[in-house]
Amino acid sequence: MERGDRFGRLSRTRRTPTNLQRRSPRINPSSRPSPQELPLKGRDILFLNKILKATINSYLKFKDSYLKDNIEDSKRFKEILIWEQKKIREVLEKKS
Repeated sequence: MERGDRFGRLSRTRRTPTNLQRRSPRINPSSRPSPQELPLKGRDILFLNKILKATINSYLKFKDSYLKDNIEDSKRFKEILIWEQKKIREVLEKKS
């Protein structure tokens, strides 16, 4: 026999949709545009700028601590940093 709460109401179990019913329909990955095709939004540009500043800052810290002695590594690291900056700037220019 079912018993009610203190007000005499019988408890009912709520029916909630299962995870499969609640989930939005899957998009076919081949029909989804690639990230390169999507336009850059303001947040993306801010994010890329943050990456650019972080790479510069990390280079400066790295240079101060380690590269004083290793001139060859310093040159290579600079080349990589310049290449990364060019790539990010190219992406920014293409999208804007």
